[in-house]
Amino acid sequence: MAKWGWAVVILAASLSAQSVRTEDIAVGKFLVAHRKLADPNFAESVVLIVHRDKTGTIGLIINQRTRLTLAKIFEDVKGAAGQTDSMYFGGPVEPRGVMALIRTSDAPANSEHVFGDIYLMSRKTQLDKTIATQPDPKHFRAFMGYSGWGIGQLETEMKTGSWFVFPGSPSIVFDPAPKSVWEKLIQRTEQQLAILFNFPPEFK
Repeated sequence: MAKWGWAVVILAASLSAQSVRTEDIAVGKFLVAHRKLADPNFAESVVLIVHRDKTGTIGLIINQRTRLTLAKIFEDVKGAAGQTDSMYFGGPVEPRGVMALIRTSDAPANSEHVFGDIYLMSRKTQLDKTIATQPDPKHFRAFMGYSGWGIGQLETEMKTGSWFVFPGSPSIVFDPAPKSVWEKLIQRTEQQLAILFNFPPEFK
């Protein structure tokens, strides 16, 4: 293969892991905010798309931990006392509402499959029952509010360069250092673009 041949193949495979195409928006994908995204609700955010249909798209910001705990939000649930695990800010829509992501090999009743072994729970009775079992924070996270886009709204934001689309990853959803997630993903994007723009003209 020519001198740059393998480099082209490797770069193509790498770039295929992320996208700016609206066609790639789908449940189970990440939306990674551009550095210049102006909306303060989504600055430096990574959003997991959990639902999408003909009326719009719903996602949860996975990297914004709050100071509130499960014990505080679910104080009326037996078994919640003492659970100091943090709640997360899922987005600006319905901030008093709570949803949760759980990683399990057995689909919970009345849950919605997101991707792989990750499921979305949104019913209060279901959430209360799960909190009462004192779930392992390595596989369970609860979110206050959610991120929502009406029909065509997210597509418009994609076309203006607000977001990059990445494939979902369970290890990123439950990363023990959520504040580092956005920087790691955005740097990956920028490094790949830098490689692309520094290729010899005949390979661009």
